[in-house]
Amino acid sequence: CPEGWRLPTKADWLKLGEHIDNMTGKSTLLPGGSLGFNAQYGGTATYEIIWDHETPPNPVDTVYYFTRLKEEARYLSTTLRPFQNDLRSQFFMGFRKESQGVDIDWSDHDSFFSARCLKND
Repeated sequence: CPEGWRLPTKADWLKLGEHIDNMTGKSTLLPGGSLGFNAQYGGTATYEIIWDHETPPNPVDTVYYFTRLKEEARYLSTTLRPFQNDLRSQFFMGFRKESQGVDIDWSDHDSFFSARCLKND
């Protein structure tokens, strides 16, 4: 984020969630919505590391997979939590085109979401 701005935390998304009806609130986040958030459907991405099987563990490339472009919006937070088997999850806010509700929840840590910067207080 630019100087004077930061990525949101779980607490920031929960605070925004207080102003959103979970079942019908998506419209308040879209362009022209009452909250002025102007969210875009950017989809999500995951990745796979390609390994050299001759001399492991030597990564040779990374392939990114983009999914649900123009179908889903997910915005990351800086809040992570420990999870089973050394995997972690990240907190996010998001929604899907086919649903009116808003998700404020945990997701896999190996997904990439859109970033939304907040102005520092």
